[in-house]
Amino acid sequence: MQGSGGISVKQQEKERRLREIRRLLSAGDNQKAKQYLDDWYPLLDEQARQSYGWQLDELYGTCAALQADMGSAARAYWQAVQHDCYLRSQLEHFSSYLFCLHYLPGIDHAALAAQYALYGRMLAGTPQLPLRPWLHAAHRRIRVGYLSTNFRQHAAADFFLPLFEAADHQRYEVYAYALGDEDAATKRFQQAADHWRELDPLAMEDNAQQIYEDAIDILIDLSGHSDGGLTLLIMAHKPAPVQVSAIGWVDTTGLPGMDCFLTDSCCALPGEDRCFSERLLRLSRPHLCYQPLRLMPPQTSWTGDHPIVFGSFNNFAKISDEMLHIWKTLLEHVPGSHLELRDTAAFPSRQQALQERADRLGFSAQQLSLHGAADGYLSAYNGIDIALDTSPYPGGAMTCEALYMGVPVITMAGERHGSRLGASLLKSLGLVECIAVDADSYIKKAAALSADKERLKTLHGMLRCQMEQSRLMDGADYMRCVEAGYEEIWRGWCQTNA
Repeated sequence: MQGSGGISVKQQEKERRLREIRRLLSAGDNQKAKQYLDDWYPLLDEQARQSYGWQLDELYGTCAALQADMGSAARAYWQAVQHDCYLRSQLEHFSSYLFCLHYLPGIDHAALAAQYALYGRMLAGTPQLPLRPWLHAAHRRIRVGYLSTNFRQHAAADFFLPLFEAADHQRYEVYAYALGDEDAATKRFQQAADHWRELDPLAMEDNAQQIYEDAIDILIDLSGHSDGGLTLLIMAHKPAPVQVSAIGWVDTTGLPGMDCFLTDSCCALPGEDRCFSERLLRLSRPHLCYQPLRLMPPQTSWTGDHPIVFGSFNNFAKISDEMLHIWKTLLEHVPGSHLELRDTAAFPSRQQALQERADRLGFSAQQLSLHGAADGYLSAYNGIDIALDTSPYPGGAMTCEALYMGVPVITMAGERHGSRLGASLLKSLGLVECIAVDADSYIKKAAALSADKERLKTLHGMLRCQMEQSRLMDGADYMRCVEAGYEEIWRGWCQTNA
């Protein structure tokens, strides 16, 4: 039976149901969307499961991720990979799966590396654009392209500005390739780039061809496996002779055509190289430079005349039961203390889900308060004494925000590359006293700092100024180091391809 336009009634009904679930997810009604899926999935016959069941798996993954349940999200995306018969969407599911794994405790770097290697094998047959050494050798300035889905108000973008505003434009011609939404912050990137290109998220080969026609010498990916790995699908075609993963991703990409990975000696310990498919380009300073896109509010004076308030304003998806247990133990070590958690999303269902988990672990109402995302949340740092970082996925922009608002941060340096980001940021400020190596030392360091009121007062009074004068916010210093790396890898490519 055919409906309008020759599409079967069954097909129309399927599309209607998919649209409704996506609408519910966009509206933040995760629970209703999941119920819709739960009611529909068992009704699929074998043919339906094979032809479009993967779309429901993907939506299950989205539901779980929006609910901050990253374990369930990873399982759903992995199931979508297995059920999907289209390589393009399979790869997107795989990127979402890899992204979710970084939130989960108990996964070592070698196990992750094996998953990235599998992703790389799936892309092994991607057509590569031909090299043109003669064309690149003729450039007066080295052409550097930055590719991202997040040239807008976004946590990762708080580290992008130096790439444009502090670049040596006499030596480098800077291109920006934008995928995704724009907002008021986008203009700052547009104005600082020598060339701005808006790409089509549905046309990966055309996007690669655009970059290739611009004859980019060094192409830097700033998104990695976030947003379904769209940028990686472009770079898989090797549109530039040298390709680098930087800033927006925390681990190897597994991509055969990715030549280098930007990092530092704190995140990438000796021996870390074996877990990367890329050559590690270690900077002698933090591989991030914090330049916030939003206006930061003023600090209030710290008095210390109240019980200690701990806080973590990280994405609730980063808060595992293991992390909650550590925080619960810390609260018991610091009598009268309180923990304030603020999410990066505004979905009440996420707060409810985390509250239920906290209740099961024995948190009392006096010990814990939960809040969703809200404009003006930065001012809430004025009510926090000590910020608590998450593990194994630490905060980047959130850690920097806390420090800039004068709030010291306790972090745990984990075993995986991405789990040591907080340690890299704190080390750059000389705050090694705030870097723990395991759960016990994390609790001890946080408890000791909470008892040292003079040290807390000093930190609250000096951290913003210390940050502003440090390498962590020195864009010129950062770009001297980054561009020295560019020179090295570009010189090596030119010598090899002379």
